[in-house]
Amino acid sequence: MNGQPSKSISIVIPCFNEAGNVPAVVEDLLGRLDALERTAELILVDDGSTDETWQRISEQALADDRVRGVRQMRNYGQSLAYQAGLDEASGELIILYSADQEISSHYLDEVLEKLDGGWDFVNTKRLGRWSGNQRALVSTLGNKITNLISGLKIDDRGSGLKGMNARLANSLRFYGDMHRFIPDYISLHTDRIIEIETDFLDRTYGKSAYIGSVRSLSVFLDLITLAFLVHCGRRPFLLSPGRVFAFSGVLIGSAGFLTTAWLSLDKIFFGAALSDRPLFLIGILGTILGVMMLMLGILGEMVMRTYYESGARRTHLLRERIGGFTASDDD
Repeated sequence: MNGQPSKSISIVIPCFNEAGNVPAVVEDLLGRLDALERTAELILVDDGSTDETWQRISEQALADDRVRGVRQMRNYGQSLAYQAGLDEASGELIILYSADQEISSHYLDEVLEKLDGGWDFVNTKRLGRWSGNQRALVSTLGNKITNLISGLKIDDRGSGLKGMNARLANSLRFYGDMHRFIPDYISLHTDRIIEIETDFLDRTYGKSAYIGSVRSLSVFLDLITLAFLVHCGRRPFLLSPGRVFAFSGVLIGSAGFLTTAWLSLDKIFFGAALSDRPLFLIGILGTILGVMMLMLGILGEMVMRTYYESGARRTHLLRERIGGFTASDDD
């Protein structure tokens, strides 16, 4: 770490009906952090649990001031549980961790080492997860398709241990089930992404929520959204609505107008009939469609700019600054 002070850590742990796991995961992580001598906080997010998860979180928070609890109004899903935790996080490094401890906390050492060494995002690959069964095939296929779409080579997007710097974490805004593609959305801003291998451990309490074919189907449906957001997000104004729809509208509208004008002149000067010429109707429709696409492009451009400006969203992130900047200039 080149003699620099250790960066503070926020560990975000989503919990849904994890009453039996909460005390164990808190004790384990605090013990690991004590050994590492790192300033840290644990943020446990109760995602609308129906068991005693919140009571267990409250007990841990009262026992140690490094533990904080966030309780959602209802079960919103893992993506919004992550978002709730990130909204509360104050650390310079952000760790996402599973309450079921499917990955041993001793791998936290390696994740932090990679982050301290200059990597922006660290993913983990669970060895032995669904080994030799149909779920392994579905997971492998899903990751390969996602790799083709995003251009990022990651083998296990569903792993329960991930680490990133706070600047990248703050750039994330979770909707739907975006947590499935965290590495891909992170790749919009950095290529310093690495994946390390870990052993997979079976949970000791409760059951996994990731059971059934409906979730697998929804992953493939989400790939459509991912393809659009990733490719447009890397250079958001390269394929902006103003360019795509306006350019297409000009081409289609011009072709339609010229076709209609040519047939109209043929009618005026040579008396050609238009009633039996479908091309005349196609020309009129092309002209109308071109104008509509041009207007759609202008409206889309306005919506896109409003999206970025109204929410203070950034189309880019800065890694660092040097010289002449005041504190207020920082991101």
